[in-house]
Amino acid sequence: MPNTNVTGEGAWGRHWVSVDEMEKQTGYDLLSNVPENVQRVVEAGIDKINI
Repeated sequence: MPNTNVTGEGAWGRHWVSVDEMEKQTGYDLLSNVPENVQRVVEAGIDKINI
């Protein structure tokens, strides 16, 4: 992914994924120092702000 606000003909926001998805694809536990109950909420969401 290039470091720009657009990717070809579409907005780069269409490539946003949840932290859960990034963890699944990379094998990393990104928020391992955060309490489990907070991780579940934060990692499942995707920021829906249109930029």
